[in-house]
Amino acid sequence: MTLRTVLLFLFVCVNVFYANSQKVNVGVHLGMTTTKMLWADKMDDEPWSAIQYPETQFRTSYSAGFSVDYLYNSRFYSPFQLDFYNKRFLISTGGVVQAFHQGQWIAIRSDYLDYRLSQLAISGGIGYLVYKQIGVEILPYIHVSLTDQEIKVEPVIDWQKTESFQQDFDYGISGYLSYKYKHIYVKAGYQYGLRSIREYSGFDAVGAFIGKFPIRNTMFLFLAGYRF
Repeated sequence: MTLRTVLLFLFVCVNVFYANSQKVNVGVHLGMTTTKMLWADKMDDEPWSAIQYPETQFRTSYSAGFSVDYLYNSRFYSPFQLDFYNKRFLISTGGVVQAFHQGQWIAIRSDYLDYRLSQLAISGGIGYLVYKQIGVEILPYIHVSLTDQEIKVEPVIDWQKTESFQQDFDYGISGYLSYKYKHIYVKAGYQYGLRSIREYSGFDAVGAFIGKFPIRNTMFLFLAGYRF
């Protein structure tokens, strides 16, 4: 999945929407996100057979985007979104980090590893108004990374590209509860990544590589916007 493919898909969608402009509502929104990385193969019910993975934590960031609703009737509609995410998440360290910095391995006292990257997201699905302006929406999504993933280890290492952990795209399913009043709309939602991304490189206490482990991305979102 490339950025060019996403833009081509958007171009086709815009032409279809304008051809049916009486059935289309267009809006812009800003939002707050909180993201957490999950271990895809962690077995909580069988701790004796699972690797002791570090804890992951939520990290808050922001988003901005466009929304389009294609109306079928007074109840059903198809919501579409194009969003920019500044995504961040944390991985606990247990107090000490072994990091490769300025050509050598060093030990850093830090409680967590801080990751960030920017992504473009496109989603579309089905919505249903359960009561007047209140709707529920199910939207499959695709995320395409716009930047390299970076890592920060306070207080020693500032933001820099991490060679051992990158992710180029992701896909999954999202659900939203929406409220629309005249030109204003708000949405609260959750995204669950369906793609198992085997990119996280694990190292032991002395910095020796022990393999790559699959992850999944999850995210809570709160969006507020204006419909034209």
